[in-house]
Amino acid sequence: MKGIWNNAVLAGLLLLLATIFSEGQENEKPLPITQQALLGKWDGKSGMSTLKVDFGEKEAKICQEDRDQGIGKDFSIPYKIGDEVVRLGSFAEGQLVQGSKLRVRFLTTQGSLRQGTSVILRRTKKEK
Repeated sequence: MKGIWNNAVLAGLLLLLATIFSEGQENEKPLPITQQALLGKWDGKSGMSTLKVDFGEKEAKICQEDRDQGIGKDFSIPYKIGDEVVRLGSFAEGQLVQGSKLRVRFLTTQGSLRQGTSVILRRTKKEK
């Protein structure tokens, strides 16, 4: 009887986790990207790294800080908008997702952010 009860509880927990993960995936559907939607400052964190992107008319200013290594990089690169994707040079691409977020996925390793790593960026609050 105790084994049946444990199996039922375990099955319920697995079903709950599967439901939570599937809902999260539905909320992350890419949205169409326009230059007007990107313009401005975005920032986010992944582990010990902070990524800030400021989209201008033709270039994006990028600041990446690796707190565990004590390294910071600032540089500007041109960006290109495609179907549901914005290419940041040859090292990363971003997608707008629901909830006013920009998911940036690294195509090559940049500091502590490895190839395939995704960082969720949110709009930076404007200073008054």
